[in-house]
Amino acid sequence: MMRVFVCDDDKDILELMEMLLNESGHIVMATEYCDADILKSIEDFNPDIMIFDYWLNGIKSDKIIKNIRKNKKIKKIPIILISAAADLEKIVKNIPVDDYMKKPFDINDLLYKVKHTIHYA
Repeated sequence: MMRVFVCDDDKDILELMEMLLNESGHIVMATEYCDADILKSIEDFNPDIMIFDYWLNGIKSDKIIKNIRKNKKIKKIPIILISAAADLEKIVKNIPVDDYMKKPFDINDLLYKVKHTIHYA
């Protein structure tokens, strides 16, 4: 059982990921909002892995992810970036993430990536 933090501003996708991860035996904290308190929320939840959508309510998550990597308490937690961006492969070269997935994604691929990324991060 892993603790998974998920942030996606698409409520339907967020609920789907939360349901799938919960059904797979994981403890999930899911949120649509990544605001100034997000680092504190992550520290308090203490996840084993995090999943962020690239676009969150009109902002890019790259700044949030870079701030996570600077935070001594949470900087080593693996991060998976998800996005429908056509140039996702180029985007991830400039963001310190451990893996990425293109939307739409297969649910089995999501579960595989979560398991794989934790074991190899």
